[in-house]
Amino acid sequence: MLPVFFQLLEQGFIHESFPGCSVRQLVCNQLGLDPRYLEERVQTVFLDHKPVDDLDSAILQKGSVLALSAAMPGLAGATLRKGGRFAVLRRQISCGLQDDCRSAEKTQVTVKYFNMIARELGKAQFEKGVRLKGSYLNGFFNKHIETLKPNISSIRLDGREIDSSALSGIVWDKEVFLVLKSEA
Repeated sequence: MLPVFFQLLEQGFIHESFPGCSVRQLVCNQLGLDPRYLEERVQTVFLDHKPVDDLDSAILQKGSVLALSAAMPGLAGATLRKGGRFAVLRRQISCGLQDDCRSAEKTQVTVKYFNMIARELGKAQFEKGVRLKGSYLNGFFNKHIETLKPNISSIRLDGREIDSSALSGIVWDKEVFLVLKSEA
């Protein structure tokens, strides 16, 4: 049932970062992805809703949103692929060089994993734990709780064990740190 949770990664998890670091620095140094995986497997990168070609010159700002995806199908996928031959077709919407605005003050960045990236990195990410907007969990548990219940062995909330049926009745209005452990 763990893959059902991957849709939460598509909505985005919150990561504390310093503004002014590059996409490559965030992904490799902070999130811990292997640089080869970033180069070879992550084919499409969006920073603040703009396609990224140069992972070193794309700089995170306060409150940035970073989305990582494997190859996407069709012309859209070919056009949005980082460093692809059709990148020239989207020059006006691409993420360009940005001022380096390094800061000693941390900020929240939203990171999103899509398609194969979510499937390949999701389990490890959930085992480390993710910070999510509580509102994401409200809809998620309301939609999936009946399917999930038979597969949940235990739940701890604020250090206390709770029954799985209580999940859909909780109003998650703050950020939540979610850790999932899979037996499989």
